[in-house]
Amino acid sequence: MPAMLLPELPQNQCVFLSAYRLKYRIPKIWRTVAAAAGYDQLPDADDSDRHDPSATNDSMEREVETEGGPPTFRGPCDILLDYILNNSTAHAAVASEASLNDLLAGKEWPDDLETFLNELCPAIEIDENGYGTLSFEEEIRRTRIRETDYVPDDLDDRAIMRMHEACDSSDRQVLENGKLFLDGSSKPVTWSHIILANNQAEMGSVSAVAVSSQGHHVATGTEDGVVRIWNYKSGKVEVRLEGHEEQVCSLAFSPDGTHIASGSGDFHGMIWDLNDDDDDDDYAPLHVLEGHDGDVCAITYSPSGTLVATGSMDYTARVWKASDGAHLFTLGRPHTASVLLATFSPDETYLLTCSNNMGYVWDPYSGSLLRTLQGHTDAIWSMSLSPDGQRVVTGSEDLTGRVWSVETGDELVTLREHTGGVWSVGFSPDGKDVVTGSYDSTIVTCDSYTGERRHIFQERPAIVNAVAYSYSGDFIASGSADGCVKVWDTSSGAFFVAEFQGHRDKVKSVAWTRDDLNIISSSDDGSVRTWNMRDMLRLV
Repeated sequence: MPAMLLPELPQNQCVFLSAYRLKYRIPKIWRTVAAAAGYDQLPDADDSDRHDPSATNDSMEREVETEGGPPTFRGPCDILLDYILNNSTAHAAVASEASLNDLLAGKEWPDDLETFLNELCPAIEIDENGYGTLSFEEEIRRTRIRETDYVPDDLDDRAIMRMHEACDSSDRQVLENGKLFLDGSSKPVTWSHIILANNQAEMGSVSAVAVSSQGHHVATGTEDGVVRIWNYKSGKVEVRLEGHEEQVCSLAFSPDGTHIASGSGDFHGMIWDLNDDDDDDDYAPLHVLEGHDGDVCAITYSPSGTLVATGSMDYTARVWKASDGAHLFTLGRPHTASVLLATFSPDETYLLTCSNNMGYVWDPYSGSLLRTLQGHTDAIWSMSLSPDGQRVVTGSEDLTGRVWSVETGDELVTLREHTGGVWSVGFSPDGKDVVTGSYDSTIVTCDSYTGERRHIFQERPAIVNAVAYSYSGDFIASGSADGCVKVWDTSSGAFFVAEFQGHRDKVKSVAWTRDDLNIISSSDDGSVRTWNMRDMLRLV
């Protein structure tokens, strides 16, 4: 048989594996077995040792003392194994040097590791099989604390100074313990998470949130009229933008993450340059968008970043030039109520708005009304475009979700899955499914083309205010009226994964970071919190 030809692989990679040690509480019996010739004659019947057991015992004792015994060297893992067994009821201990490295957090190893462990007293957890390890929950908490204290090495002194000067007492993150319920778990896990903003500080409640698709930034707008740009990994404010005279109602990052647009109760929109290098460290708005006669409750960038659209309580939407803030068009009639929702199609051919129970499709470059989405009988609360921009799904107080053709305005699918208002909707990243969250405390996924129900999620029920697919499409996050953020698996069927508890009032928005490693939630308790998916999945 000819030899199998293997692909030629580059010899420039290696894999590092953590080695684990296991030790049982029951000691091992150490024996030495030796082969030797015996006497060539049996002992006489009157041999004095024949009925004397002490002679045999003495011989065995001497043999064990001189020939056998456990190893005398104790490495770091041996010391950790003994610590776990001596300070718990576990029948066996599992340890690795990785656990010790986590405890030391980059510091030098102590000369006396045993004393170090006994003085530090790290927590031990025992699983259902009786195996003891250092607490994984505490390891995650230590990681969270280290991340919040982290300052990037590539920041120069001036940048670090600017970052600290930007932070007053209201800008400092808080590391707080919440609760995490996992699928099938009998008790919650104490779960450390970062609060980016909270209404106990001078800023007041958070009234708007945006997550950048570039980098690690979250923007919050608050009752004090200030926009703050947070690094959600460190939990620190990097930029403060002061210019609005009333609370910030809406926020949107530019596609490249270098600018942010804000709308306010002062009837103004503002465009800010986040790369402002002026030496005075005071960020002034790059452009002020003037013209609305009501709160600017919706704001969005076009995919190319060249246009900005705003929606207002004055029953109009407006289109602006992002480069200089010039007003291009006012989209008034036929809006008959506040314009709460506005979004561009991916190819920038269309601008979609919703007002009352109607949806509208506009040409953003001429201001012409192209189509009307007519069919809902009550207010539209939520809207989401398919990834290809050809369809849009809406959720309404009339208990339905509806999928429409953007090209023709035709209603393609009516989703009648709920007994309460549909408050949040979204397309899956591949466009095949839609998710709806409702006042009836259920979340439903359906085929976006046929309307056939895929799954209904109703474990740990509560009124659903927000739903969002992860960028991979493997998970759905939901925010509910009980103050919880829940995670559902959609990749291997459909089941409840986890529930994060920490908010003290209903959750009104949830969003995934671009790497799917964190969920950002905002609540009527006035706070914004981050929930780490990576560490949660390590526990599942």
